[in-house]
Amino acid sequence: MIKTENVTKRYASHVAVEHLNLDVRAGEIYGFLGPNGAGKTTTIHMLLNLVRPSSGGIYLFGEPLGPRSFMFKRRIGVVAEEPVEPSKMTGWELVRYFAGLYGMARPEPRMEKLFHTLELWEV
Repeated sequence: MIKTENVTKRYASHVAVEHLNLDVRAGEIYGFLGPNGAGKTTTIHMLLNLVRPSSGGIYLFGEPLGPRSFMFKRRIGVVAEEPVEPSKMTGWELVRYFAGLYGMARPEPRMEKLFHTLELWEV
């Protein structure tokens, strides 16, 4: 069950999503359709806890979504328009991709240290 209450996401002066109220009940399937820039990706990223809303509330399975809400990711599925093909990516590219999904700013220094420590440069 997914519920949003007046969810808004702003990027500086740009409003990507404004006052979204959504109620998806158990067993329902919901899709987002709309033109480029309509806020579909931003909404999905907020529901997956990859991007935090500027205001409003998101509830998954009756619980508020917050910074430590990792358990919900096991219970939610998303089909992306363009899937990631890990077999065509280097280890570095794959880690960089997921760092971006989790909103890490400039992950390269941390990745470099990690790759050296774990001896993953050849992956």
